[in-house]
Amino acid sequence: MTRNAFPASSQYFKLRRLECKRKPPFEQTPLSRYAYTSRSCHLGKKYRNDSGGDSMQTVILAGGLGTRLAGVSNNLPKALMPVCGRPFLEHQLRWLAKQGFQHVLLLTAHLADQIESHFGDGESFGLTIQYSREVSPRGTAKALCAASSFLEEEFLLLYGDSYLPTVYSEVISALRFANAVGVISAYKDTDSVTGVEANVVMGSDNRVTNYSKSPEETDKCFTHIEAGVSAYKKDVLAYISSSQGDSLETHVLPQMIASNALYGIEVNQRFFDIGTPTRLVDFERWLESRVDQ
Repeated sequence: MTRNAFPASSQYFKLRRLECKRKPPFEQTPLSRYAYTSRSCHLGKKYRNDSGGDSMQTVILAGGLGTRLAGVSNNLPKALMPVCGRPFLEHQLRWLAKQGFQHVLLLTAHLADQIESHFGDGESFGLTIQYSREVSPRGTAKALCAASSFLEEEFLLLYGDSYLPTVYSEVISALRFANAVGVISAYKDTDSVTGVEANVVMGSDNRVTNYSKSPEETDKCFTHIEAGVSAYKKDVLAYISSSQGDSLETHVLPQMIASNALYGIEVNQRFFDIGTPTRLVDFERWLESRVDQ
């Protein structure tokens, strides 16, 4: 498969009704634009952007089936869904490279050949890319376990269908400052712009006290939404092993919360995901607005 050669989908392009500009927005958008003030693990103190991106491995979960995009994906893996002339995952990789991250581990499964063929060793993106492939998707926790021999002692974790345009080294600094096993980014969606239900509760010290992958609509205790960027120590594998579950979100994070091992960092920038056709169009419109400015 050649780069940027995507089969057309009439349903997809009928839905979006947009002419995406091919000029990459990242060349016009300074990193400082997305800087934010984060809450810290101690009141009154801010996390400092003191960890260089290139020293931290980035792991991306890119093995999902994309069932909610059926009829739109046209036999593409979700990570290769075209967004403004580029695969979605390419937008993520370019944002990582812009921040100085260099080492990426892609966890693939569904239609893995297409992903690996397109991105190769990452040299054309200024990155070094490795792959850990499962025969079929078994869940986010199992994907991390399968990649255990590739994982470094600390790593940034992204979802292959979610995009958070913020400074990722803040999350890394939070992991080290809190001396936690894991730190998740959390967005307070006051204006309901994401279309996602709140699923995180953080205490005054930023320790996560409650998390649910699928919160009930009537449950008002949740205040934030997991924003798709997190950082973990390799010790998280012990929690995965003891949970004996497939899902990091459903089976592992609750165990970490119970042992006070999971913290959060609030971000002011909204996140985007391409889990549904409507959200995919929403992300495209946002990208276009960055070019226009």
